[in-house]
Amino acid sequence: PTLGGLLCFGGEPQARRPYARITAIRHRGTEVSEDFLDRREIGGNLESQIRGAQEFLRQHLLAPTPGGAQPIHPPPLEAVNEAIVNAVAHRDYFQPAQVRLFVFDDRVEAISPGRLLNSVTVELMRYGCHVVRNPLIFGHMARLRLATDAGRGVPSMIGLMRARGLPEPEILQTGVDLRVVFRLGQEPR
Repeated sequence: PTLGGLLCFGGEPQARRPYARITAIRHRGTEVSEDFLDRREIGGNLESQIRGAQEFLRQHLLAPTPGGAQPIHPPPLEAVNEAIVNAVAHRDYFQPAQVRLFVFDDRVEAISPGRLLNSVTVELMRYGCHVVRNPLIFGHMARLRLATDAGRGVPSMIGLMRARGLPEPEILQTGVDLRVVFRLGQEPR
């Protein structure tokens, strides 16, 4: 089987590609630490991973923070779901790193292994630039109606955040990964 076939249709592709998974962590506070509230290694085929990440978000995005503050402006689930689908569909599967989903008291981060392709820039993505790294995987996501093959993902995330009166997502290209950061508001204590 091809790697794409294994990831899309395999029962447990992590047996052959251990990093082909999502690590989802609900951190305590606003920094990465070993003191977290929940951590899940979400495996299975790509659809199972995305559904598992969506469930993790539903459980943690709308819940009160450990200090008791209630998020009054969580990012729209649709926007964060789009970032997760993009992270899974467009990641570099030859990098020894998993997709990471971090929920903090003040933000959510979706982190995808690999750099942007060729001449794609963060600025071009904001305007709908659409270059597919993994066509078989992306086509499968489109057939599952988890993605659209139209370059609307990033502009949609921006529009959804603006509609809620929240800051646009920050998109950061580091040396080894692409991060999408969604800020959320807190109710004063």
